[in-house]
Amino acid sequence: MTRKLLPFAALFLACAPLTGSIRAVTYAPTFHYIPRAELRTTMWLLAGDVVELENLLQRPAPLVVGKDVVDRLSLMQAHAATLDGKPTNHPKIDEHLDDFRRAVTAAKLAAEADPPNYYLAGALTGSCTSCHNSR
Repeated sequence: MTRKLLPFAALFLACAPLTGSIRAVTYAPTFHYIPRAELRTTMWLLAGDVVELENLLQRPAPLVVGKDVVDRLSLMQAHAATLDGKPTNHPKIDEHLDDFRRAVTAAKLAAEADPPNYYLAGALTGSCTSCHNSR
């Protein structure tokens, strides 16, 4: 029985590196496949940004450094941009990515205003943590 399965196992192992090539022909050209490792990395970066932004906003008013808040929101924009907005293999990201990007941009504009307003930055972190409970 084992000898009969050996050719199939060899064929499977030989074809394993072709999964990227197969994906190229099985998905539409407008579809952006996000590998699990990349998605996990980007989401962890965004999670770290949210935690850091929360920490900045929880400082007493005179100690909130506007440049740090704006810089963190800029990082969030850059991290979200790596997901690139094409249809993906993650339906929740497809459904909410544009809203998330708009929220980050609005929070950044408000933080850059004179005088700065951090309400939208706080609302942004709250919207993330309300669904993604910290563990």
